[in-house]
Amino acid sequence: MSFETELNELYKEIAQQVNDMIPTEWDNFYFNGEVKEGEGGVFFFFTPKGEEQHIFSHYIPRLYSVDKRAYNKELHKLFQLTQLSQSEIGK
Repeated sequence: MSFETELNELYKEIAQQVNDMIPTEWDNFYFNGEVKEGEGGVFFFFTPKGEEQHIFSHYIPRLYSVDKRAYNKELHKLFQLTQLSQSEIGK
């Protein structure tokens, strides 16, 4: 599998993970992931369908009554995918 194909697959997985974390229908999202030497963080903003205001991902548990532990588990998966993409780029 080529470098571009592998990276595209990881980007699709990241997008799917973000989609899975948003507990409502949405129009768009903006993702930010920063990883260096295994450290960093991830977050995103999304716009609920039919609304104009962006929602910060870390507000999901409070705004949508999502269990904080479940949210953090999914956030960790998102971080791991981001780490994988960074390691692919660093090859």
